[in-house]
Amino acid sequence: MEAEEKRRAVERSRSALLPFTLATCPWYRPNWHHEVLAQTIQRVVDGTDRFVIVELPPQHGKSELISRRAPAWVLGRNPDERIIAASYSADLATAMSRDVRRIMDSDEYREMFPATRLPSDRDPNFSLTASYFEIPGHRGYYLSAGVGGGITGRTATLGLIDDPYKNRQDADSPTVREAIWDWFTSTFYTRLAADARVILCMTRWHVDDLAGRLIRQQPGKWKVVRLLAVLDEGAPDDDPRDEGDALWPAFKDLDALADIRATIGSRDWEALYQQRPTAPGGSIIHRDHLRFYRTDPQAIADECSELVQTWDCAFKDADDSDYVVGQVWGKRGSQVYLLDQVRDRMTLPGTIAAVLALSAKWPTANRKLVEAKANGPAVIQSLRERLPGLIGWPEKGHRLAQAGKGERMQAVSPFWEAGNVLLPEGAPWLHDCVEEIVNYPAWRHDDCADAMTMGVIHLLLDSRSFQVRVYT
Repeated sequence: MEAEEKRRAVERSRSALLPFTLATCPWYRPNWHHEVLAQTIQRVVDGTDRFVIVELPPQHGKSELISRRAPAWVLGRNPDERIIAASYSADLATAMSRDVRRIMDSDEYREMFPATRLPSDRDPNFSLTASYFEIPGHRGYYLSAGVGGGITGRTATLGLIDDPYKNRQDADSPTVREAIWDWFTSTFYTRLAADARVILCMTRWHVDDLAGRLIRQQPGKWKVVRLLAVLDEGAPDDDPRDEGDALWPAFKDLDALADIRATIGSRDWEALYQQRPTAPGGSIIHRDHLRFYRTDPQAIADECSELVQTWDCAFKDADDSDYVVGQVWGKRGSQVYLLDQVRDRMTLPGTIAAVLALSAKWPTANRKLVEAKANGPAVIQSLRERLPGLIGWPEKGHRLAQAGKGERMQAVSPFWEAGNVLLPEGAPWLHDCVEEIVNYPAWRHDDCADAMTMGVIHLLLDSRSFQVRVYT
């Protein structure tokens, strides 16, 4: 009977990640959310889900399952699997690799998976280093790397990324965020096999961190498993908690979490523990201030007393971070409407062509505000004789227009809160515009936000005295 029970235990460990973890890590005490996490990993390994993002508070057991136990278990089940695992630093990735090897070198593991073993001195044709090892007699291997590190020359059937950001400073840095995105798109993603599966597991830091950008830019592709430290909204089907319950009370009860919240502040609490990152200091224009209209923009324009174009231009030698944005705003009574927008990376000739095209489309938008920075003055100079109504922004004597971007956003925010600013529902270009506005100043671009403040200020504030023109 004892031998039969042992045989069944070994079979359970072979077939499921959580029993494997308990068998190779006797001190492990899983909570219900570890079962959810293990099942999520298993669905990825089995190919049921191919691209998954797991958002989890710090120190709640994600690395033990995803970065240590899962690679060993996967290679045991399929020694031809090719795994690339990454974390924020090469040192941490190497430490994870060492833990994976330690698991695979245990007696328990060898009993479960006798066909999967690490190379030895008897296997001179198979590599075993601090960050890379192969499975003798099979095609499989495991490669660990720091985010940003080189992984060229290898192909992954399973990609694991665990915490790509080291700390708040890195997550708040546009340079670091862009570098991690570039590494993901140009290095990591290009190493994936045609049928590869990917798990990104991280604590959220920023609205534009890697998880945020993937969710936004590839909607529907990534399945998101989001676990809150304290349940304060409707629970998903696999969350058994009542509102107000802690995620792992045996580890961090509500008193401990309340102490953490008081210590780190609301911004880090919402991001790290509740997976709801916000702009530094909170956003100026909130998402619940947004109002939309469904009427055809041309029909709205026919009822407007004034139409204006606003242009935020890129620099002459613009890199990939600079956009040119042109918008058309109309004023009807006490409300202003965003009627149209163009947004693209453009050279100076391309910008000139875009201004002419938008002017032809909206001929009654006879005032054209062009921010007097970057290519703006060159655009005005080039078109002054061909296109009437070009105005350099800020206008002379306009106090607010000469203020900083933050002050401009603060000045227009009451109009958004009052519902005086309306956006065209369903416009194909609207998503990026909205994200810039509600996440300012944390977003990586602010071109749409800059064009917006120009239009709202011009239409709803007096151009010289900074008094409200029409506001009810």
